[in-house]
Amino acid sequence: MNTNGIEALISKLLGDASLRDGLFANPKAALEGVGYEATPDLIDAIVNLNRDDLLTLAQGFEAGRASDRVAA
Repeated sequence: MNTNGIEALISKLLGDASLRDGLFANPKAALEGVGYEATPDLIDAIVNLNRDDLLTLAQGFEAGRASDRVAA
């Protein structure tokens, strides 16, 4: 997966709680469900993610998006 693909996946993860949940429950199915090839390396990287850190990052991202909407 190239850098643009990784950035797009991260953006989806940050903005989609059900995708995040699915990713931790079944990485292969979640990735394939949003059109990504579930390579062994990518699945290993996901399995090694710290779920709490990802959730904290996602909450900050969502709060920033809410602030942007209010400012607009």
